[in-house]
Amino acid sequence: MSPLAARALAAVRAQVGRRAAEGGPGDALDAGAIAAALEADPACHADLEAAAAAQAELADEPAGAPGARASRRAHHDAALAAIDELLVAGELAPDGPGRVVLPGFGPATWRAIAVLHAGAGGDEASWAATLAAEPLADLGAAAPRELAAHPADPRRAGAAWRLLARQAERQDLRDALIRAGAAARHAAARGYGDSLAGIERDAAALAAHLARADADIAAMWEAGARPTAP
Repeated sequence: MSPLAARALAAVRAQVGRRAAEGGPGDALDAGAIAAALEADPACHADLEAAAAAQAELADEPAGAPGARASRRAHHDAALAAIDELLVAGELAPDGPGRVVLPGFGPATWRAIAVLHAGAGGDEASWAATLAAEPLADLGAAAPRELAAHPADPRRAGAAWRLLARQAERQDLRDALIRAGAAARHAAARGYGDSLAGIERDAAALAAHLARADADIAAMWEAGARPTAP
């Protein structure tokens, strides 16, 4: 992982950690806003310079100091490329064009975080702590201590892992459906009737798969929150 991508990932984790500490929201993050935050951070300047220089070398651009506007553009492009690097590595997941999420932090995880914030006890709280344990651990130092301190139940760990895996599949479906919607709007605006019909069929199938994933996750949540054998 490049130094700039590592800084981008740390920034995303910090933002998600702050949201988790507040109980949400679990909305996707804007890639452009993440890039802008890197550009505004003086600690990132050297890494932005190095990444921009490397991109210029790959593009075989002429040597020489760029003007202020070109330098800002190069830094912005380098920051976006760092986010793309994280997407390729699976450290981030896409949520439609220009939007990203941190893997593990889907609707069920945010529901678990809300349960922990509510201070509930019993089986649901034990299940919520178990489900949120792995995503919170992935935040590292950015994880809210009060949430990470809730003990996970090893008896529920397998069910939690299966739900998180289904949630990851759901995220792929959601991203594909968002992109299909954008493609449909593009085709409709340009009068591409044949393409639009095919895209709409694909979108309908994706919507059905997404609804099935949501139903599966809801059922898995209910099953995981049931009392466990001693």
